[in-house]
Amino acid sequence: MHVLSLDQNKRFVFRLDDNHFEEFQNQLKPGEEKVVRFQLTTAQTREYRNDRNLRNEMLSTTYKIRFAKPITGVNPDGSPKYEFIATNIFPEEASLDELIDVYRDRWNAKASYDYLKNDLMIEQFSEKSFKGILRELYAAWMVFNSTASMAAVIQKTHEELVFENDNDQKIILEKLEEYIHELEVDYSAVFKKCTNDFIKMYREKNAIKRGRLLDQAMAKVEKKLLPIMLIRESLKQKVESRRSDNI
Repeated sequence: MHVLSLDQNKRFVFRLDDNHFEEFQNQLKPGEEKVVRFQLTTAQTREYRNDRNLRNEMLSTTYKIRFAKPITGVNPDGSPKYEFIATNIFPEEASLDELIDVYRDRWNAKASYDYLKNDLMIEQFSEKSFKGILRELYAAWMVFNSTASMAAVIQKTHEELVFENDNDQKIILEKLEEYIHELEVDYSAVFKKCTNDFIKMYREKNAIKRGRLLDQAMAKVEKKLLPIMLIRESLKQKVESRRSDNI
């Protein structure tokens, strides 16, 4: 927000959580908006304390931000559903209804990127041509859907997933989360190897060789990627369960 606020050529729309800028959130009702000038506090800039120059610059800057609570729908109890947003697109540039459209476009872009990064394990494309990018997308999509469908079959046929007799109940939450992080690294690496196998299959022009490569790619998905996915999802469920118990 600091960097974009100082650039007159950049426009932003941020969705904020309940704990962000509470003093301004509490001043607005659903459907209302307000343009305010303010300075950040030392508490709000604490995470930048190691960069003294940046922090001093942030503390000395006066920000002009438009805060709004656009109504985006209706809750089951009939109350309005809303989001709290911060933007440097001011009322003379766009109405609140137009801001909602901007926010929805932003959210669709974010959801698509999240799918690419976390499901298809693509943060950037290795291919440059349009055909190559499509091939990479199809390959990652095949790996993800094949693994997910296999996992769904196992989940239907087993009441307990992966850890029937494990000792993980004795492991503290931090250790579980650390293990999940290690699994994420392994999962991402194996996923990309499987994706490359599908890309090779798509590039092969000989039908017989293509079928053989497909069988090899599916075998790697089942034997190497699927076990990691099952353990990862099982541990995530345990972490969420522990968090719920603690709450």
